[in-house]
Amino acid sequence: LLCLFAPLCGTHIRADYAGELHATDASSYSSATVSAEVDEHLISDLYALRQRRAGDVRLDSPEFDLLRVSSPELFAEIEKSFGDLLEYPPPDPSNPQQASWVDEMASVLTWELRHKTSRAPRSHINEKELVEALDLQSHLASKNFSNAGVGVRGVVLVDSRVALGALTKGRSSSRRLNRLLKKKLPAALFGRVYLGGLYVRSRFNPADDPTRGKVIRRPRPGSRAWLKDLQAVATLLGVTPP
Repeated sequence: LLCLFAPLCGTHIRADYAGELHATDASSYSSATVSAEVDEHLISDLYALRQRRAGDVRLDSPEFDLLRVSSPELFAEIEKSFGDLLEYPPPDPSNPQQASWVDEMASVLTWELRHKTSRAPRSHINEKELVEALDLQSHLASKNFSNAGVGVRGVVLVDSRVALGALTKGRSSSRRLNRLLKKKLPAALFGRVYLGGLYVRSRFNPADDPTRGKVIRRPRPGSRAWLKDLQAVATLLGVTPP
């Protein structure tokens, strides 16, 4: 079995970097993917700072999920006021998963809707979050295959630590999430798509708007502070900054 899959256990070093940054999200009844056109060099640096093999891979507690689904406005207020204390660790400039520059970057880019679909209300929110990210991976694999590409590296912003952790590790302690990952295994193995993830807080996630029937937010004018923070983190980690 090892010999059979050994040729697939590698990374195509000539894989191109995508010219788009993606963001995914899910709500009670739908999920969506939005994209923003960016320079390939920025994707290259973001990919180098992507989530590594760490993070939560279990489903959120039923109470937490119920609050998120039944009262999104209240959940947003709680997250806004107490999220950094209750759910998220204090921001660490050297950690791309905690750095505020990811939120700021998402706020200043121009986003367009790429995909939106209905989801069963009975499904767990983390399942829907993961499925949307995996659907993006399948779409990129299909596009790369049809263009006879050597491979593509992309980056997606996700506001679910569970979905991000499962997507990064390729496995989960939850059987329900593992079933979803197994279904998309062919795209991961044969599609030559290397999708890196970065964590963005929910209120800064542009994909949140279409899942709630809203128009995608306009970019916030002005600030380039996120780029300076990105350059600082990249320098600290030995990555060539944009």
